[in-house]
Amino acid sequence: MDLGKWANVEARGAVAGARRRGTKRSGDERSFGIAARGASGCRGASAPAEIRGILAAVNVRSKKRSAVRGAASRASAGRTGAKLAGAPRLAPRRRGRPAVDDKRRRVLDAALRMFAARGYHGTAVPEVAEAAGVGTGTLYHYFEHKQQLVNEVYRDAKLRLRSALLDQLADPALEEPGAAKAWFLEVWRRLAAFAAREPDAFRFLEMQDHVEYLDAESRQIELSAVAPLLAVGKRLHDRAGGARTDVVIALMWGAFVGLVKVGRLGYLRLDAAALEEAGETCWRMVEPEASRAARRPPHRRAG
Repeated sequence: MDLGKWANVEARGAVAGARRRGTKRSGDERSFGIAARGASGCRGASAPAEIRGILAAVNVRSKKRSAVRGAASRASAGRTGAKLAGAPRLAPRRRGRPAVDDKRRRVLDAALRMFAARGYHGTAVPEVAEAAGVGTGTLYHYFEHKQQLVNEVYRDAKLRLRSALLDQLADPALEEPGAAKAWFLEVWRRLAAFAAREPDAFRFLEMQDHVEYLDAESRQIELSAVAPLLAVGKRLHDRAGGARTDVVIALMWGAFVGLVKVGRLGYLRLDAAALEEAGETCWRMVEPEASRAARRPPHRRAG
């Protein structure tokens, strides 16, 4: 199975559910479709307990933030509605790759660069507008406030990362020798390729704390990028033992982010050979004991 297609289907369903009103589903089901339906098509695996726990915790935090933001949004909506009552209606945006002179695209790209370099609190909206070559009023035409802008930037970059990691990534046949390692190293290579190709996006996504401003839709996208990896890790854990799946994913991700950071600071030459060596080392760090035992030569008795 293509894990990227699974993530896309599940994320679309989850986001659509989050936008509907009056839904009477449990928190973790509402957060991500696999919690209710299981990892459909993923070799019959059900949703891992680790995923359900993460989703439930995220949903509780999102509910608390949504309650606070909802009151502010309703107050803001009244003021904004009065201002825009007489504004002309714009034609709907077309789907597909944005045009070169797309002002919204320019704002997103400029905001990504500035958020990556300065962080959320160090970036002012007028500075983003200036960097994008548009007026501040034009920026506010597309994004009502700074929090909406940073969430749009986050979703835009996270979707590209999700695509880079998961598109056409096969669900591994873990019963085959070496399949787990090959899959792990492929994910590692894809992560390295994305970090090299989009350094601003990687720095913004993975080297900053987004907890205080991410909305529910952004969290759905975030979870859709990691849930397929957790599902495969859970199957490997059930088959071969070892550390908990969420611990393994955290160790892998943290190791890679640390490498990129020291490389950016000039403490390490992070070339292809160094990344490959690091991937092999990281696999040995998290490899299940059953897999290690299978690789060991048979013990010979003395005499």
